[in-house]
Amino acid sequence: RYLGSVINEQGEMEAEIINRVTNATKVYYALNKVFIKKREVSLETKIKIFKTVYEPVLLYSGETWTLSTSNRSKIQACEMRYLRAAIGVTRRDRIRNEQIRDKCNVISTLTKLETKQLLWFGHMARMSEQRKVKQIWKMGVDKKRKRGRPARTWNGEVGKTLTARGMNWREAEQLAVNRDAWRGRSAPYTSTP
Repeated sequence: RYLGSVINEQGEMEAEIINRVTNATKVYYALNKVFIKKREVSLETKIKIFKTVYEPVLLYSGETWTLSTSNRSKIQACEMRYLRAAIGVTRRDRIRNEQIRDKCNVISTLTKLETKQLLWFGHMARMSEQRKVKQIWKMGVDKKRKRGRPARTWNGEVGKTLTARGMNWREAEQLAVNRDAWRGRSAPYTSTP
């Protein structure tokens, strides 16, 4: 553990994701009966707490993650647990996640995570070439790969996000030099206040 994050030699994210989900679940249960499920508390207040307390606990250090499909599911399940409780529905009500997010007026936590990763990408692209972080980022790893599917990499994840948002790597590096332009371009398309 280092600064609340779980780090291992192989660079795997599983333990870190479990740690984040566990911490967010602790926050959820601390607030659940006394706050989230109370009808007297407005939905607006519940969502403010979601954005300022719950989500930061869940996404702490998420800029550096590479997520598997199961990790994405864990994060989304954690997010939806809070939002369902906030509006007073359960999974048995069979309401789609998009409808719940629309009612709560929030963006998907995974979309916010992708935005955090793009902002970190922009920060590293603006760094001086002499900075160790940038040197390590550009260096890559010379290691014999195991059999099977290639391991997920942070650059690969960011590349997919860039493609989904209509950019390529070279264009993104050039655009990232201007911080304000990069912030505007890396923001999710569905903006909510």
